[in-house]
Amino acid sequence: MTGGRLRRDAVPVVLLLTGAASLACSNPPAVNVEPAPALTVIPFDAQFLLPECPTRWDTLSFLEGQHGSATTVVAPEGFALVEQITDVPEFHDCQKLLVGDGSSYGPLVAVFATYDLASLEVRLDRINRGERVQTRALAGALLLNLGRPYQPLGIAERFSCLYLWKRGPQWSAKIVAVGEDHTKCLAPYHPTPADLSELRVFPYLAPGFASPVHYPPVARWEWDDSTNQHYIGLKCGPRWCEVGSRTFVPSPPNVVGGTPGSAAALVRSVKGWYDEQELAIPPATASGTSSSGAGDVVPSGRRGIVFPDTTLGTHSLTDYDATWRTVAYIAIEAGLPYYKSKLNLDPVSATAPLASMNVLSYCRGSRAACGVPLVPAPGELAPECGDLDAPDHWWVRIVSASQADTMYRCVTRRGHAGQLGGRTIPATARWRWLLDDETIWKECVEGCCQVESRGKALSDF
Repeated sequence: MTGGRLRRDAVPVVLLLTGAASLACSNPPAVNVEPAPALTVIPFDAQFLLPECPTRWDTLSFLEGQHGSATTVVAPEGFALVEQITDVPEFHDCQKLLVGDGSSYGPLVAVFATYDLASLEVRLDRINRGERVQTRALAGALLLNLGRPYQPLGIAERFSCLYLWKRGPQWSAKIVAVGEDHTKCLAPYHPTPADLSELRVFPYLAPGFASPVHYPPVARWEWDDSTNQHYIGLKCGPRWCEVGSRTFVPSPPNVVGGTPGSAAALVRSVKGWYDEQELAIPPATASGTSSSGAGDVVPSGRRGIVFPDTTLGTHSLTDYDATWRTVAYIAIEAGLPYYKSKLNLDPVSATAPLASMNVLSYCRGSRAACGVPLVPAPGELAPECGDLDAPDHWWVRIVSASQADTMYRCVTRRGHAGQLGGRTIPATARWRWLLDDETIWKECVEGCCQVESRGKALSDF
């Protein structure tokens, strides 16, 4: 399954990425590893746009600037630094980045957590132990920019490595562009004194959570209101590290009242568990005019936050059989008719108790087994819904925050058991950037579940 909807006049072009390294899950790369030979590529115009975040990165379709051509990227073993978990979205984050004053979209950029991010601090301490003239850094994340450079962080086109290193308790970072050759990120980097002036790193230790298990080995995009810039958050040992420009100020976590050290406090105070971003809407929903084309979306000016349920990671597949299990909670800053129509989301404060937000629950089974009513009719559901009476069909029930009305949508589950290499999918929640707007994907027992939404026609707004 490819990840993009292409223009009808698109002309296929092929870009092949070969030679991706495959590393055993129990053996992290040696510190003196040399990068694999340069990839074989067919050159292409760098000014292109990926229409949406794909479900698979081994076969990737995108639009190429004003030429309207399609390009396919093939990396069958996953990206070298990320390996088997390349296609497991709970570890990573992908979205179009806001530019300028935050009122328009720029490039679509994915940030991938490295396969062994959980051991990054230990490996850094090991390779820098003893008397060394020069500190060595290791890549904690891989960046793939399918658009123009993102200037605030110096993210060039195509692949870049996010390197991190420590001097005592002080963390530092540098983004290094590597073009098409993502395997170069496997090699350590030797930082120079000048590198210290490029980016800032703020380690965050959430009150009551000092264990490495409290911080999922993931990466995600964040936003700084004071500078109108994106920055990157990722696990760094028993803490959450935020990496941005020299002027950025980290946004505070969603810490609210409650029992210190509780599971509810964990998913709200450690940013890696939840996801927050400005929601996209078609221009017609904002201006009353018709959209000028698929993917022509604008920032809504309103943020959505999706939190995982605290029990999400404890469920087995059979727990969902003909049974509704709560999986997530969503808060949005103000009412958005478009998202009310397609996902039944009411405005609710992000500081409200989780149970007072818009509540998402999953069930596995036929329409009758899960008690899904005859409304919505099959024609009102997304085309991806398939056989509504299949015994292994997945459903989502969304109970709105203020109106307490209920919407049912179907869910697409993609199993990832064979891609984890002994890892466990973190029970995180993520927005997924789509061609026209956002939806949600969640961990669901060695797999990923995506809500398939279908809102009203744009003419209804």
